[in-house]
Amino acid sequence: MSPRHGPGARSTRLTRRHRHTHSRHARDPAGARRRHVEVRCTTAATAAGAGAVDAPPAAATVAVAVERRPAAVRLSELGLRSWPKWGGPPGRYALSYGARQTCYVVRGRLSATVEGSPDGAIQFGAGDLVVFARGTRCTWHIVSAVDMHYAFDPS
Repeated sequence: MSPRHGPGARSTRLTRRHRHTHSRHARDPAGARRRHVEVRCTTAATAAGAGAVDAPPAAATVAVAVERRPAAVRLSELGLRSWPKWGGPPGRYALSYGARQTCYVVRGRLSATVEGSPDGAIQFGAGDLVVFARGTRCTWHIVSAVDMHYAFDPS
């Protein structure tokens, strides 16, 4: 994976909101469970009333969605077999996503802690499809060695 590392030039204040339907976890039409975590970002310049030219919008929504064990049909529709592969040893990694990234975990177990989120770590592992929205800043804690497929969406 090649997301940009390190802190950006902006500071963020993040809050979390869960989206619920009829159960604790939302379900997509194929029946796979999804967990949505939405956070709001504001730049320090916007909060202070100063206008920064290259700053993102003040209320950009950033989300991390985990889809547990998606159907093979869904993975085929995404074109998973053509995605690049990445593997990582146990450890901690600070990540910042400049583009939307979708990951399918083939092997291993890890958690992601979104910067400033009061929710704590989001757990996922083998068989999970995870989407990190553009602008998400988090720390990955890889518990057991990970192999995954990934794709970046430039939008």
